[in-house]
Amino acid sequence: TGNKTGRKGRVCLITSSPQRGSLAGIIDILLPVLPWVTEAVKRAQANRIDLGFDKVPVITPEDLIIAKAFALLDSPDRFQDLDDIKELFTGVTDMDLIYLKSRLEQHKLVFPKLLKKSVPPVLKKFCR
Repeated sequence: TGNKTGRKGRVCLITSSPQRGSLAGIIDILLPVLPWVTEAVKRAQANRIDLGFDKVPVITPEDLIIAKAFALLDSPDRFQDLDDIKELFTGVTDMDLIYLKSRLEQHKLVFPKLLKKSVPPVLKKFCR
């Protein structure tokens, strides 16, 4: 299927395996294939937080910004995503801007003009 950004939608099918001789518990799940996820999951392995019972991989601030920029492609008025991006840019001091810039370029992503004051200077060209 297509959407208004011209990107073709793809899905990933996940199927459960029932216990031998049983039809109960068979579940098929369709998940969208998102171009930013594979790299984000890889990077999350090195970004673990301690939840008290174990250290759990968590998406990096840079990849969260990429995810939210993708969400804004089809719905530029997603105010929570706009606010989250603004807070990430103002609150995270050690962001990998070189990585973020390369991913924005790779995926041809932009930020709404509303974020121009919050975006670091090296990323201002992505505000449109």
